[in-house]
Amino acid sequence: MSYKQLCTLLSFMTFSVIVTNIVTAQTTKNISVSQTDSYTDHIALDNDSKDMDLMVKFVFDETKNTLTVSLISYRTLFVFWDNTRYGKAVKHRRIKPDNLPYVVSSHPGDRFRVARTFRKSISRPHRKHVLKKWIEVHGLQPVDKELMMVNDFIEQTFDIQGKLNTVTIRLRDVMLLDEVKKKSSSSHYDITFGKDLNITYKISIQRNPCFGLEDEIAASASLLEAVSKNYATLRKNADKVSEEASLNVFRGMKETLIEQFPKNNEESRCPEVQQARDKYNSLVDSIQAIKVDVNTAISESGAASPIVDGKSLNAAEILSNARILDQTVSKWLASNDPAERSDLIAQGRSIIKDVNLMIGGKQAQSAEESNAIKVFRKAEKYFYKVCK
Repeated sequence: MSYKQLCTLLSFMTFSVIVTNIVTAQTTKNISVSQTDSYTDHIALDNDSKDMDLMVKFVFDETKNTLTVSLISYRTLFVFWDNTRYGKAVKHRRIKPDNLPYVVSSHPGDRFRVARTFRKSISRPHRKHVLKKWIEVHGLQPVDKELMMVNDFIEQTFDIQGKLNTVTIRLRDVMLLDEVKKKSSSSHYDITFGKDLNITYKISIQRNPCFGLEDEIAASASLLEAVSKNYATLRKNADKVSEEASLNVFRGMKETLIEQFPKNNEESRCPEVQQARDKYNSLVDSIQAIKVDVNTAISESGAASPIVDGKSLNAAEILSNARILDQTVSKWLASNDPAERSDLIAQGRSIIKDVNLMIGGKQAQSAEESNAIKVFRKAEKYFYKVCK
């Protein structure tokens, strides 16, 4: 092999190593946070150490729509709050707070110096080396705070722009400060160790779909209660129809209720609101479906209201809940959101619990009631089979 070929081979091998280091240096982690669940990661600053001497914590506050990032260590921490060229900030291995490109607080008598070991670890020429800002973000806006030179821990709160559900945070340069001399009025610190963490966190924010909807939840529950009571009253009046006059009264009441309670086809991500709307719409269908003539039995279809006499089963209500349970399964199959799927499962279990309490130990008194129970049991079996 000629000298030229050898040089070319060595250059290629060197380039390959550099590319490999660039590719493998950055770590990406997919995490999630919610109002009730924060996320904590433990990091070893020294690659050869098993000591997780740095902890990063992410806390989501849904009320304020903020995300707080904290760095915690048993060592004193130092970071740059903006990208800073070594030659601009460091003079003869000393860092003067006034030379930094941002305003930072420190004790007037304190002195800060770059230790030789740390200086040797940064790229040459040292004066051109850029000390990177400790945190890079996407989808977040930092909340103003006082910046410190000496930190027992580092914390930054961000406003989440546009109530995003996914944001990105990248941790960069973090350094350790050692107090090497302490006087009564001042302290001397050395930056003894620094590392570009180069860790990217892709954060999924799990928001509560019912957050801030307290008024809407209360309104939907109140409307459901109102339509349930009016439906029960309409059924009682239907049972009393025996002549033309009472038939006219029944028809007038039915027309009034149809006008008073229109269907609501709006979709809500909040399970409590959606479940109340589904039951409300089923009762509206039942009101519209009631038909009665003088000396003719009532016929109806759709969902019904609570049991009227406390003894018989309400076939229409059981069928209504079966239909809502099937709709819940359909929504579960169409959703890819783990939080939404979890809420739909909870909603389905609540429906099954309510119907089982309604049926209790009662026996079906008619073919209609028996068929309603069979339909619901099929819906219940399908729910448990699919929604796991």
